Amino acid sequence: MPKRGCGLGTTIASERLYYNGAMKNILLYFLAAVGVFNIVYIIIDVVQHQQAAKLYSAGCSRVQIGMTLAEAQEVMGYDYNPVYRGEIRSNLHSGLPPAYFVRYPNFMLASEAITIGFDPVTQRITGVNCGKD
Repeated sequence: MPKRGCGLGTTIASERLYYNGAMKNILLYFLAAVGVFNIVYIIIDVVQHQQAAKLYSAGCSRVQIGMTLAEAQEVMGYDYNPVYRGEIRSNLHSGLPPAYFVRYPNFMLASEAITIGFDPVTQRITGVNCGKD
């Protein structure tokens, strides 16, 4: 009498089970690799942001009221990193008196951002806030 489970059907079933387990492992390792890559990418991005913030903070102390906006941007190092460069903003829609300023990235967990206020007509610096660490 032949033994049960030793036929061709059992071999195919066991191969499918092995294949499904191998695919699960491949998927698991792929997702783990993507996760590790993302974590490394985020760490590199944070380090670059902190380096740019350090350069902007050092340049902020040299900006003086009365300089032109172009001079202030040159002193601040406008092109340290194109991703973390200063951006021009205004508060025209907040109900406050109109003000224009350039906002630069600051250190992580800093209470205030580095901002340089300017008059849009004369392009002269009207205020400097180097932020608080």
